[in-house]
Amino acid sequence: MKLFFNLSLLLMFIQTFAQTPFQITKIERPFTTERKDFKQNNYDWSKAPFLHGVASGDPLFDRVIIWTRITQSNPNDNIEVYWEIASDVAFKNVVNSGYTNTNSDQDYTVKVDVDQLNENTSYYYRFKVDNTYSLSGKTRTAPRSKEEVENLRFAIVSCSNYQAGYFNAYQNIANRSDIDAVIHLGDYIYEYKKGGYGYSSSRPDRGHEPKHEIITLEDYRVRYSYYRLDPNLQDIHQQHPFITVWDDHEFANDAYKDGAENHDDSEGNWDERKRNAKKAYFEWLPVRENSEDSKRIYRKISYGKLLDLFMIDTRIEGRTKQIGLGRGTTSKDFLALANSKKDKLQWATYNMVEDSYRNNLSYNEKITMANYIAKALKIELEGKANSMSRSQVFSDTEMKEIEFLMNKAEKSIENKLSIRQNENRSSRSILGDQQKTWLKNGLSQSNATWKVIGNQVMMAPFGLKINRFSNSWYSFLIPSWMKKWHQLNKDDWNFYLDEKNEMLDYIKNNSNNVAVLTGDIHMMFASQIERNGNCVVPEFTTPSVTSPNLDMLPDWVIWLLEKFTNTTADAELIEDNSHIKRAHTTAHGYYILDIRKNQIQADWYFINTKERIDPSAYFKVGFKNELNKCGLTSSSKTIGEDRGTYVIDNLSAKNTKTAEQFSLLGVYSDVEEKNVNVHYGFNKTDKLTVQIFDIQGQLVKTVFQDRSHKEGLYNLKLFLNDLKSGFYMVRATNGQQNFGRKVILK
Repeated sequence: MKLFFNLSLLLMFIQTFAQTPFQITKIERPFTTERKDFKQNNYDWSKAPFLHGVASGDPLFDRVIIWTRITQSNPNDNIEVYWEIASDVAFKNVVNSGYTNTNSDQDYTVKVDVDQLNENTSYYYRFKVDNTYSLSGKTRTAPRSKEEVENLRFAIVSCSNYQAGYFNAYQNIANRSDIDAVIHLGDYIYEYKKGGYGYSSSRPDRGHEPKHEIITLEDYRVRYSYYRLDPNLQDIHQQHPFITVWDDHEFANDAYKDGAENHDDSEGNWDERKRNAKKAYFEWLPVRENSEDSKRIYRKISYGKLLDLFMIDTRIEGRTKQIGLGRGTTSKDFLALANSKKDKLQWATYNMVEDSYRNNLSYNEKITMANYIAKALKIELEGKANSMSRSQVFSDTEMKEIEFLMNKAEKSIENKLSIRQNENRSSRSILGDQQKTWLKNGLSQSNATWKVIGNQVMMAPFGLKINRFSNSWYSFLIPSWMKKWHQLNKDDWNFYLDEKNEMLDYIKNNSNNVAVLTGDIHMMFASQIERNGNCVVPEFTTPSVTSPNLDMLPDWVIWLLEKFTNTTADAELIEDNSHIKRAHTTAHGYYILDIRKNQIQADWYFINTKERIDPSAYFKVGFKNELNKCGLTSSSKTIGEDRGTYVIDNLSAKNTKTAEQFSLLGVYSDVEEKNVNVHYGFNKTDKLTVQIFDIQGQLVKTVFQDRSHKEGLYNLKLFLNDLKSGFYMVRATNGQQNFGRKVILK
């Protein structure tokens, strides 16, 4: 059940002006005085030219990555940036400093691998351009590999869909001072178009930009830019170092090495899209590039004698295509019909029939089955089932038709499943040979007390069996495969079963005290990964920051499940999966991973809402695994020590320069469609003129002149299909500031 609090609502108005050849989207957040402790604006102009804040990541015992981005109206080809890092928040003891450069090739992002640091120490860092300072960030190095460490604590997060809600979980973690780092297990951004997966009209300010599904390098850069303007995301990056891996949505849904479920030929070449996504990821996140392969994400980070952390890539590095559930393909036409049903029972029944039968029945046959099932369920809901028999509800002719359709569908499904089972399972991989060898060697050679694998998708099986209706008069309507235990997620380790078992056998025989951290599934699980009925490693799965889980199901569907089974979805999962010790399917939040010499424990914290800004969270449950054992037991929450002073910056005290009235965040050309996105903002009401010039400096067209803009953030999309291929200059002026950026149209 969702919890709502009587807080002031954060208002957002989106105005879209569609007029060829351009479209402007304005996102405005009116100021509210009720909650001054919250940042109300995604574009805090006092931060300029560091509008995207600061970040740090990949801490080692003597170094850490620090990050920012420079936003200037007229940037030079190379911008010189000063950086410094100190042992105190006042920067009286600067321990290292230097200069670096950035340019358009890296989207004006800045990454510095700062060395000469002490182990297991909190530091404070900042940047400066043209005598203007950035926010100060707090970071922390890891202990030296041979150092004795009593306690480590990490916040574990994943699946942060911007348009699925507010990042309250991030803000709650930012407010903590008892963690060493944040481990993000992927789906940091989502690729979907505005209004797509996770979007709600009740949160109009949380729509994606660009509005379309992201494909090009420019698309990915704009999407990261909008995410990184979120104040809660900025705050968690400012307060804690990040250790990240990607999952699928940094690329496209259900991605693998050679493609993705959410990619087809009309969207261009997959390898090019993958390169675009990787480049933007390494530009916008504080992750260290690998010396052997600069875009390889899997790596090991050591934290003293206590922990070796293996961050792996189960998505892009070596994964072969998912085999699917083997029940056939879905029908978009039938799903459209199902979702058009106004009656909730019909809506649920039609969707259930499509999921159950797919292309194993024809369109009209599925309608027939859906109507029969809806008829039976309606009698059940009306409380008449006990007084009626099958023959009173269905005629002999109808019974014969039902039997014929059930047999037809089940024979087709059995044939498909048989084909799947006979495929060469040994050729399927989720890691790839090179990464698998690296992980095996790392685990067996590690001398750390705990070996922890930062992993994207679940290793523990996750399934259901619909056998609770076997005594009901309408049980003949339930497909036989649904009455058996069946895996629900086609995208996890359990559809790469040979490699999963290979890794479990290797861990059992060559390592000890291994634990797995998992994201992806959007729900909370405390699980034991078993082999032949014996526990091999514990698995701690984090709920999503915002991405939908069962909380997106209508309340009547949850009620219907409880009505028929006299249980909850969480209890149902635990009953059908004895290796899962706790499940919460509607919660959002994170967990604190607390590591000590004698045990490893996950403490789950759930937020109260993602529908409005409210960073409060509460402890729900803790599960621990003791040293030299495999088995989870519930436990009270752990307490950690302070890891450094919380950073509160007063930029006005550091910077005397007046913030620019107009800021250009980026100009990106979509070469496939001859569109250009101009990403900019004003800190007060002003007028803007935008023009296009050719490479000789001749005016080609005036997009608009002296157009009034209120304070806020804008995206201007230029439709330039009428222009010839070549280089052009986009120029804009408010009368005082001018900018020009070169773009290419192919």
